[in-house]
Amino acid sequence: AHLINFERLLGTVCAFSEEVASLARRLAEAPSAMLAGVGDGAEALCDGATGRPLLPDLAGQLEAWSARLQSGASHLEKMEELAARAREKTGAADAKLQERLHAWRPKARADKEAGALRERFGKSFTLEEKKELLQQKHRANEAFKKVSEEASQAVEDALSQQLVLGAVLSEMCMYVVEVFHGSQGFARDFADMAKRLAAARPAPREAAAADAPGDALESGVSASSAASEP
Repeated sequence: AHLINFERLLGTVCAFSEEVASLARRLAEAPSAMLAGVGDGAEALCDGATGRPLLPDLAGQLEAWSARLQSGASHLEKMEELAARAREKTGAADAKLQERLHAWRPKARADKEAGALRERFGKSFTLEEKKELLQQKHRANEAFKKVSEEASQAVEDALSQQLVLGAVLSEMCMYVVEVFHGSQGFARDFADMAKRLAAARPAPREAAAADAPGDALESGVSASSAASEP
């Protein structure tokens, strides 16, 4: 019962730690993916006060935040390593308990067959049959005894991993400390960027026209055609 409860708790904590690690990696990779998608539109939004493009500044802040998220990667790796080690022990204990269950069946059968030797009015056995039944009983009992001892040790080893739960969660806390320690500056920078983005204005149309010579040429051709008309 203790092993079953521990396995359930360990499974819950492991799933949680794996989800935290996966989420942190996705968050760390998200800025690069977003910035790659912006591409040539980096100058689409300008600061309402200075006229400077805003997206390059946002890119710098996101890259810095991505680096901060990745700074705690060693703690996430330690979490997964400790959890995997504990699950390996509980898995070994489960395997040994199954092996013990399989060893019980031949033992019970051998005990029953050897027990027939003591029945007064049962079947008569030859000396050779009696010898074989007793040897079979001995082998089955020895095998069951051996696997029982191994299973007991495996369960003890698995339950000794309960302290690992504390270590796993400790690494998670250290990850949070690593990521958020001294993050007030990040918060201020992003709060300022949020205000600047909310008050942003589109890039000047002249700049857009300069980036699209084909459009300007088309406008010139249209104007010439209009002038030549009677």
